[in-house]
Amino acid sequence: MGYGYSKLGLSGELSNRILYTAGVGIDVVSFYDTCIRFEYSINQLGEKGLFLHAKLDM
Repeated sequence: MGYGYSKLGLSGELSNRILYTAGVGIDVVSFYDTCIRFEYSINQLGEKGLFLHAKLDM
């Protein structure tokens, strides 16, 4: 959650509004500190996204 502030009064769609999003995530951790993270989120504009993050320590 946050707030988009523009003291110049720009007329963007997200200017001077509360910004919010929601989502879920799952982490898969294996041996040797290898971690794969899946995240799904949706924001107030209805935009959805599935994100994959990988951290491989060798």
